[in-house]
Amino acid sequence: MRGAHCWTDHRLVVMKLNLRLPRPCRSERSKQIRLNLERLQDTNTRAKYAETLSTALQPLDLKSGEINTVWESLSSHVLDTAQSTIGSRFRKDED
Repeated sequence: MRGAHCWTDHRLVVMKLNLRLPRPCRSERSKQIRLNLERLQDTNTRAKYAETLSTALQPLDLKSGEINTVWESLSSHVLDTAQSTIGSRFRKDED
């Protein structure tokens, strides 16, 4: 008999637990590159980016070839130019 008047309120509970946790899901994609787009507010940086991008895209022949290869080359040129002129954005800790 458990209750407020008896000293048997608490009883020991023993339990065996078999816990199986799933493995963490890791994507096979590479990390997404974050660019510091706030630098494009500066007109000098914006002009430098536009000039560098136009010179990088001039030798590219976009009308010939398969669409996937053209897209790969175009996106890599744009990303490389953005990384070199604008730069990456870094995460800042609040501490």
